[in-house]
Amino acid sequence: MLTRVRDMLRSSGGPTVGPNDVEPLLDEIEELTRENRDGREFKRERRLLNLRQLAGTALTMRDVPRPEYVEPDFDALPTDTNLPEVTREELTPGLIRAAILRHGAILVRELVDRDAALALAEEIDRAFESRDALAEDVDWTNQGLRVSSGDGYFEEMEPVPPHDAIGERFHVAAGGGLLAADSPKVMFEMVELFEQAGIRELVAGYLQEQPTVSAHKTTLRRADPKVAGAWHQDGKFLGDVNTLNLWLSLSRCGDVAPGMDLVPRRLDDIVDAGDGGVSFHEIVVKHELAEELAGEAGILRPIFEPGDAMFFDHLYLHQTASDPEMPNRRYAVESWFFGPSAFPGDYIPLAY
Repeated sequence: MLTRVRDMLRSSGGPTVGPNDVEPLLDEIEELTRENRDGREFKRERRLLNLRQLAGTALTMRDVPRPEYVEPDFDALPTDTNLPEVTREELTPGLIRAAILRHGAILVRELVDRDAALALAEEIDRAFESRDALAEDVDWTNQGLRVSSGDGYFEEMEPVPPHDAIGERFHVAAGGGLLAADSPKVMFEMVELFEQAGIRELVAGYLQEQPTVSAHKTTLRRADPKVAGAWHQDGKFLGDVNTLNLWLSLSRCGDVAPGMDLVPRRLDDIVDAGDGGVSFHEIVVKHELAEELAGEAGILRPIFEPGDAMFFDHLYLHQTASDPEMPNRRYAVESWFFGPSAFPGDYIPLAY
C-alpha cells in the first residue's frame, strides 16, 4: 500500500490517482494520523495534506449516484423559535436536516470543549503571525507562488494535478481569513478537534456519503471589527452541490467581537443580488432585501461562546456582524463539507 501511495506522489507528471485508490489513501491517512498523535512532525502534517488532496480527488472520480440528504427529523425540533438551539448531545443528522429545511440553520451550544476552542484560537493567531511575517517579501496576488514560514504554521498548499493553484488567497486575507490548507499544523489540530466532537459521523450521516472539504472553502477566521460584512448566500458561487457548512466560534462574539447576522428562515432559491455598496456586487444582497426576507422575526445576531457552532447550507442568507466599536477580534473556523458525488468543479477536494 505505502509503495503505491509513494508512486502517486513521485510520478514525473504529477500524482496520478483513480477511484480505486480511495481506500489505500484513506488507510494511509489514518496510519499517519495515529503516528502524528504520538509525536507531532511538520513534514508528516504536510504529507497528510497531500494525501487528503489525492484521496479527495479519487473520491470525486467515483461513478456513484448522487444521494438524497438524510430524512429530516421534524419531531426533534424545538418549537416556538426562529433559530433552533440544541446541545451536542441532542444533535443528529436528521435534526440538522429538519432545522435547515424549516429555519435555514441550527445553533449548537458547546459543540466542542471551550478550552479546546480557545486553544485553537491561539494556534490561529500563530498561523496569522507566521503569514504576516512574510508579507513584506510576498506578492499575494501571484497565484503560482509557494511560500513557507518553515514552522508548519504557514505554508502555501501545493496543488496536485489536475488541480491549479488557489487564486483566492488575497480576497480571503482581506476578509480576515487564512486557508486552513495553508497551515498544515493548524489543519491537523482542527481535524482532530472535529473528530473529538463526532463531526465526521454527523456530516456523513447528513450527506449520506463520505464527506470531503475544499481547500478553497475551509477557512481560519480572525475577524477585525473594522471590516464590514456583506449579505450573501454561498450557493451563488458554489453552484448545484450537496453541502453542509460548519461555522465554529472560538471566542465570544456577537457583542464584544464580530458575530453573524442571520435571516432566520429557509430560502429555497438564490435571491437577487444588488450592488450592496461593495465591489463584489455579483454576490452581495442589499441590506434592505435581507430585512424584507427576515420578515417579522427580524435579522438575528446571536451571542456565541467559544465552542458554540452553527450548521447551515449554501442557501442560507447571512453576513459577518461587525461594528467598529467592538473591542475584540472574533476567532472562528468555517468549513464547508461537500458530498463528492456533487463536488464544485473549480475547487480542490480534500478527503475528511
